[in-house]
Amino acid sequence: MATPFKTILWKELRENFKWAALAAAVLTVAQIYVLHVQPDVIINRNTHITFLFGCALAGAALGAIQILPELNRDRWAALLHRPVPRSTLFLGKVTAGLLLYALAAGLPFLASVLFVSLPGLVAAPFFPAMAVPAASNVIFGIVFYAGALLVSLTHGRWYGRRALLALSVLPLFFFQLGTDWIFLPALGMSLILLTAAYGAMCGNGSASHAFPAARWSLAFAMFAGAEIFMGVLMVLLLVLWVALQPNSSNPPSSGSPRRFVLTKDGQPLLSSYDGGLHLTYPDGSPFTDKNYIENATSYRFAQFFPVGWNLKNWQAAFDAALAEDPLRRDRYLQVAAGNNDNGAEYWYYLVRKNYFAGYDKLTRRRVAICDVEGFHSADAAPKPFPIRLEHPIFSRSAPYYYWSGNQLYSLDFGDRTMKLLYTAPLGRIYASAPVCAGETPVYLLLAFENAVQILDLHGKPLATAPYGHDPAIWPGLFVATVPGGERVFILYDPNFQREMKPGNPSLPSFVDEIDLQGRVVRSDSAVTQEASPPESNGSLYLGLVPPFVSALYTASGGRHPEAYDTIPSILSDLGRAASSKSFLGLVTALSAACAAITFWWARRAGLAKREAIHWTLFVFLFSLPGLVAFRLAAPWPTRVPCPSCSRKRPIETEECPACHQAWPPPKTSGTEIFAGPIG
Repeated sequence: MATPFKTILWKELRENFKWAALAAAVLTVAQIYVLHVQPDVIINRNTHITFLFGCALAGAALGAIQILPELNRDRWAALLHRPVPRSTLFLGKVTAGLLLYALAAGLPFLASVLFVSLPGLVAAPFFPAMAVPAASNVIFGIVFYAGALLVSLTHGRWYGRRALLALSVLPLFFFQLGTDWIFLPALGMSLILLTAAYGAMCGNGSASHAFPAARWSLAFAMFAGAEIFMGVLMVLLLVLWVALQPNSSNPPSSGSPRRFVLTKDGQPLLSSYDGGLHLTYPDGSPFTDKNYIENATSYRFAQFFPVGWNLKNWQAAFDAALAEDPLRRDRYLQVAAGNNDNGAEYWYYLVRKNYFAGYDKLTRRRVAICDVEGFHSADAAPKPFPIRLEHPIFSRSAPYYYWSGNQLYSLDFGDRTMKLLYTAPLGRIYASAPVCAGETPVYLLLAFENAVQILDLHGKPLATAPYGHDPAIWPGLFVATVPGGERVFILYDPNFQREMKPGNPSLPSFVDEIDLQGRVVRSDSAVTQEASPPESNGSLYLGLVPPFVSALYTASGGRHPEAYDTIPSILSDLGRAASSKSFLGLVTALSAACAAITFWWARRAGLAKREAIHWTLFVFLFSLPGLVAFRLAAPWPTRVPCPSCSRKRPIETEECPACHQAWPPPKTSGTEIFAGPIG
């Protein structure tokens, strides 16, 4: 005889298998199509995003389909009135739902891994560890399954309580796309939402009157939803406020960011955009040359190209990011050969193995490798470079320059030639960049710990110059030259990847002109970015986010660049802002006010003093969104007028909180049967 659990399990599997199979088929076809049409998509972040949203939609659909159809025509009431514990009903539904979700998301995941691992299907190497981000997306979809269960089981308006619960899963996108924590937040939030969903099932549509763990889980979910709602509302109000502002064509303010550019004859200028292009000399006097003013496009200027930033410390931070961040596209592979745009082959640098691998674009099979000894056939045993190779930030066409330690290499993947171009006596190379006149490289610039060196394109040293300014204070290093190449300009930028806020000094940027003997023949300076006080609307939004949320986001690795490629870096900015006294004062004052309102409200409604204190602490931690969660998730008692003092009192307590009188004995005249219902 089948147990009730098995009966529920097979019922759910039988009714919903077709939907899981449909989701699996659609997601599998979508993944295989994306992988097929983009041969190097294996390291393309768009594939990760596509599968992420596919898993989320599949989980949400399965969670809703399990509950919503049964709410019609009293089917849900008939199910709950069976002689089966609700824990058994819930466990059977969740077990079946997770099995169906494993089919809907797991099958596309396995199909994608198999597709990219088989030779001849994707023109790129594959390592099993590269599947970790996709595996985390499968776990991520469970959050949406649990959220859909909770929303479906909860009684309430779709534009009210249910809407906030639906929004409660959205903060997980910040952690999934912008931090190193890709499993723990999803698993934790899934447990919270499932606990609240079980409480809603036990509490006849409301977890507020269920066991304590369900109540607090519901409160946390309500807080997350309220946080997102208030954030969206604040953004909409900000957009509306900006749209209503009159247009201004005034010159740029002192706080507007500016940047250095070069005229074709080597004159450094400051350019800024604020209702139009503004050009000035470094000393602030206006630039009036009509040849530039009347046709001020970027092609009329010699541009500064990036060499590197925070040279010595950046390398250690980059190494740490490669080791800790599972979402980095360059953790295992780096696209070589000018982003694989030209030629008949795709080339990749295998970061963990320290050599290159080439794949034919037509057959999509490996055709060659390149190691420390040069190019070889695909079946040759590789001899890796002794130290991981680095390449310039800016590189347009062959040959391509890579360095390892103090050795600089020139590679042409089309001709399959490699040359050891230069062995630097100054020690380790920290950065390198081609110095271009327009689109044509004329020199190579190498950055060392204490100096820069200029080489010709054949690796011959032309000039060595010590840093004119401390790279620890001026971390951004840029280079430019005039069309003839006889003059080289180095830009030292103190604001590169540096937060400008009150308290940070405004440092000038320097442009040093260096001749081919390594002498600084001219130096210009100007402050290109100044600190400005935060706007009031930004401060208001900061007050909506509890400090521990931004601190948690920062601790989870939310500072790495991948976060900025995909989602706004709001929480990362909040994590840095949390160190300011004004921010902490604002949040603390708002939290204290909300906590005081909570305690007064809870006691007035008749909640026990112990529970009122618990809710007060909850709201103090979660600020204004926590107050909204308290209103929607607290177990509000039913109150009726007190026979003694006429004030409303909860029916669950024996003593009135106002007059401390007990309930009077019931009437025995026989007319009590005609009294109206309580509540």
